[in-house]
Amino acid sequence: MPDAPRGLLFLCPDGAALGPMAEALARKLAPDRESLAAAPTPGHVRRSVRDLLRARGLETAGLRARAMSEVDAEEIGHVFVLGEGLSLPPLASRLAVHVWPTPDPLSGPPGEHREACEAALDRLEARLSRWLTSARALDDKR
Repeated sequence: MPDAPRGLLFLCPDGAALGPMAEALARKLAPDRESLAAAPTPGHVRRSVRDLLRARGLETAGLRARAMSEVDAEEIGHVFVLGEGLSLPPLASRLAVHVWPTPDPLSGPPGEHREACEAALDRLEARLSRWLTSARALDDKR
């Protein structure tokens, strides 16, 4: 029996902050897994988000917002729903879905974006680290 897909898909509203943050973290914390960010209405990754990621030592090359149609569902095993009020894509019916409601750090006043992005990145890193520890423990038991 083939191994289940191990790829991680981070779904966020527009691909400007949360999804790309989670993708960059996953690339560093789980380089053995395919990690992608996608959005129902993809925009662009904000420059301030890229700057923050680089300042934290995270790679930003190739980081971009993808449309769901660009995602190879065969490689994905887990979908992480990061935004609030998002609908799941049709491919989610065969995947493990993890709902991590996370407020959009770019929704407040521009003067608060940096601090909100730093806090969101910290929360995502802590949550993803815990999830990966659990996932690795399950992998070890197989």
